[in-house]
Amino acid sequence: MEKKIEKLNREISAIDAERYAKKELLNEELKRMHLPAFKKKYEGKCFKYLNSYGGNKESWWMYIRFDEITEVYLPHDEILAIAKGIKIQIDCDGSLSHSIDDHMYVHSYSQHPISKKEFAAFIAKCKTILNNI
Repeated sequence: MEKKIEKLNREISAIDAERYAKKELLNEELKRMHLPAFKKKYEGKCFKYLNSYGGNKESWWMYIRFDEITEVYLPHDEILAIAKGIKIQIDCDGSLSHSIDDHMYVHSYSQHPISKKEFAAFIAKCKTILNNI
């Protein structure tokens, strides 16, 4: 019985290794075929995202800039991208927060494109708030 279990375990390990190798090939092909288009479409672009705490609280805009598209992936039947960039917001309570994020899902934040001028104006507003502390 022990030998049969060991044999089955080795077979499963071999299948897992083959699956991993094929997934790596798929990822490299996705990068080669689709990363340049995502970079062209999104790198350096700015967006805003309607954020909230849920419930009856009012919502506010979070401002996003994608600095670098780092990865493409295929979770189901649509090719998606991950980016590095900045997120900054003033929430409904007046709290200013920002983050440098190296793993932003592009499809989550790219519904509302804005100009670099609008993004810069929001950054200037945030700087004014900080300078008045």
